[in-house]
Amino acid sequence: MALQSIQINEPLNAYARPIYLGNYERYPTLTDIKFLTKDRIIVAHRYASKLYIIQLEPYEVIDEMVVEDKDHFYLTESFEIDSSTSTLYLICYSEFLITIDIIENRKLQMNSVYKLNQNKTNYHGIKLKDEYVYLTPSNMKDSYDPIIRFHKNTKITEKLPIGSIQMSHRIKDILFVSEHMVLLLVNIKKNKSMTKRGLIFDGFIGLYSFPEFQLYDKKSYHFVHLDRCIWHENHFYVTAQKEDHGYILMGRVDVERKKICDIKDISCHSFPHGLTIFDDLFSYTSYDTSSFYIHHLSTLLDIENFLLKEEDTSY
Repeated sequence: MALQSIQINEPLNAYARPIYLGNYERYPTLTDIKFLTKDRIIVAHRYASKLYIIQLEPYEVIDEMVVEDKDHFYLTESFEIDSSTSTLYLICYSEFLITIDIIENRKLQMNSVYKLNQNKTNYHGIKLKDEYVYLTPSNMKDSYDPIIRFHKNTKITEKLPIGSIQMSHRIKDILFVSEHMVLLLVNIKKNKSMTKRGLIFDGFIGLYSFPEFQLYDKKSYHFVHLDRCIWHENHFYVTAQKEDHGYILMGRVDVERKKICDIKDISCHSFPHGLTIFDDLFSYTSYDTSSFYIHHLSTLLDIENFLLKEEDTSY
């Protein structure tokens, strides 16, 4: 049972269109979440295009902002926080990267908007490493749209091609395992559009060299939708939807053997998306309930369900 669950309801608008996995419907509500402190958190709501700073105990919305300017209403997707500069880097399931200032952990203030490409490739995953922001494309407009990295200071964008990625692949997120090794979450679109019933995704968690992106190992799944991933104390955590069930996938990487191993499937609310860890607290968001849930990490790890069947991992 969660220590705390908080629902954030926003009125439906023109951007609140349902998306599907098979015939299972959800609205894109709470997309991402990050702890600022143990009792203060930032949450993103996609179709409302909002960010909130929330005090957990006692519950209070400290600040909220609509992410927009005179030209655009930005659909908030995934974000990372550079604590050294109190800067939030937000990708908006679009070609736009936005920087937002976090002022004394109490106020959000729009800083800059950067257009990453001219062909409207939508980016979904985001990670910070050293002086770069790494972004992964969730729908490629042509076969040459790779992972990109954006330099925080110079604002220059570089492309990092991956030869094994195909047009049907959606790179949902990237995770740095070591200096020269990364995990990628990849959904493989089988048919239709996400806005139509019957959409089927297969997917895999891939372990690659970095920055060459040579594939070392992968774990493949059928009828699954993978979304975000984080790293904590030598384990990775992934949000996943398998048919009508939500899961947090937890596993290890054997760096010496270049293998993904010991994946556990932890049952959670349907259509999980964002996730975060602070000390002994674990939190994730759910599209299905438009809520976020907070658990003690140790309690969460006591739940060992092995319900998400692994497919043939040969390649």
